[in-house]
Amino acid sequence: MDKYVVAAAAELRAAQARAQLTDTALAERSGIPTVTLRRYLKGTRDTPVSALFKIADALGISPGRLLDDAAKNLD
Repeated sequence: MDKYVVAAAAELRAAQARAQLTDTALAERSGIPTVTLRRYLKGTRDTPVSALFKIADALGISPGRLLDDAAKNLD
């Protein structure tokens, strides 16, 4: 998988853990189907910008912070 997708997925998982939200709870808050959200979290599907905004909002953080933190983990 693309290293950018992997980095974004890792940061989404980390942010989800910090927020102490299950996949189901995050899916409900973001309005994204659970199956789709899990694909984003696993890095098996690229996360569209619109979904990134919804997930960030559900996590209470800015999309920019998610991307900045993901960029720090690129090799």
